[in-house]
Amino acid sequence: MSTDWSPVKRAVFLPLTLIVGLGLIAVVAAATAKKSTATKPAPPEKILYIGDSLSVGTFGELLTDYFVRTYTRPNVAFYASCGSSPENWLSDEPVYETKCGYRESVPGRPLIFGDPMHHRTPKIETLLREYKPTIVFVQQGTNWMDRPLSDDKIGNILDRFISVIHRNASCRLIWIAPPDSSRFRKVQGRICTLIQQ
Repeated sequence: MSTDWSPVKRAVFLPLTLIVGLGLIAVVAAATAKKSTATKPAPPEKILYIGDSLSVGTFGELLTDYFVRTYTRPNVAFYASCGSSPENWLSDEPVYETKCGYRESVPGRPLIFGDPMHHRTPKIETLLREYKPTIVFVQQGTNWMDRPLSDDKIGNILDRFISVIHRNASCRLIWIAPPDSSRFRKVQGRICTLIQQ
């Protein structure tokens, strides 16, 4: 079968073919660019965890393992100091040295763990600067339940603690409240309410 490619047909079809071809290339390039930006992974979450004696033991070990599996080892800094309360982690408060146990699991350094163990409790401002977390987990408040502190005193400490976190890091804060305890049934609700407020 012969095809008549007269000069008039060539003058019409060649530019039309060129325009359609360039249009298809542009559509494919735009779709590829959109797909590559849509599949770009978000930066990993960076975790800073601060706890008391509950986090020194098995609970802390399980949480550390979970965080490392979920967020990977380089993105997890875990600290727990037995007997500590939020004020012990603030720079403008005296250094608190635990005598009943400590857990520290951070990237690039060996695990520090002992129960019982003497260890200085680090300051949260330093930890925030060092790790630049996107999520801060706090498991604190348990040690307030057996101390006669007023609501105003606890509220003031909480306000200072939380403002330090928000002033020094752009992150979410997740607070693990004190556990249910028959021994502290009368006071634990009060402490949890103060933390929520």
